[in-house]
Amino acid sequence: MSVIRAMAIVVGYDGGDDLIRCIRAIVATCYRPLELVVVDNGATDVGRLRLIDTADVPVRFVRPGRNLGFAGGVNAGIATLSTAAPDDIYVLVNQDCFIERGSIGALVGALIRDPRIAVVGARLLAPDGLTVEHAGGMIRPNGLTEHLGRGCPNSGLFSRPSDVEYVTGALCAFRHATWLELGPFEAAYHPVYFEEVDFCVRARRAGLRVVYEPAATAVHAEATASGGAGSSTFLRHYHRNRMRFLVRHRLRRGTFARTIAAELYWLAGLRRLREIAPVLRAYCGLPADLVWSRRTATRRAG
Repeated sequence: MSVIRAMAIVVGYDGGDDLIRCIRAIVATCYRPLELVVVDNGATDVGRLRLIDTADVPVRFVRPGRNLGFAGGVNAGIATLSTAAPDDIYVLVNQDCFIERGSIGALVGALIRDPRIAVVGARLLAPDGLTVEHAGGMIRPNGLTEHLGRGCPNSGLFSRPSDVEYVTGALCAFRHATWLELGPFEAAYHPVYFEEVDFCVRARRAGLRVVYEPAATAVHAEATASGGAGSSTFLRHYHRNRMRFLVRHRLRRGTFARTIAAELYWLAGLRRLREIAPVLRAYCGLPADLVWSRRTATRRAG
């Protein structure tokens, strides 16, 4: 296993102390050989990162000069790794995700054991360290995403690997070969949300597996850069990119009617303006999303 190189990629945006803690946890992991790429999308305290003792972990900083969003930041980070071999493994770690020492090894091990696995994700715990936040994910017919196990006690119920519809990009891994096959993250999911969902859907559509690996564990503060899950910023970005996801994957022949029916049923259950307003704003972007989807499909076909 040690001959497989792992490259951890952290996209930093207004991370502050969380970013520092995240980097220290990565460096403290026991997996080697390991490299670290920090993409500065507007990170705070980047200067302090240079003071961290990285020992035998080579670190490079990528400064695009503007906020590329999470997908664009990941793409920019991977683009700097021009010497990557097909079996090299990229490990995405959110700046508010603090991994345990064996987590990178567990992700790498899952990919090595089965070449059919395209993407492998981790068990994420809430900040209390006792409550499950993510044990794989599922996608509703109208594109709403759900973390399996959310809010449940961290127990044996979530201790077995399983195939899932998607895993969160907060902590996941995939081979360089998979990246070449599926293409980069779609940067149009700007600034954040649904880029990893899209990537996992493309993987499964190609006949590959997406797997939850509980041996990889981390504590995740979740959505700190957007004000926390449920904030107005979170809802705005989430539903805007949900529309992009629907246009690309669900508003098509065979799934169109089911998607619309599921959306109408869900809308009927909304009661508060703070929940409805970002959805209505997201609908306003649908015409532009349709144009983007057609151009993307044409580009990929070419």
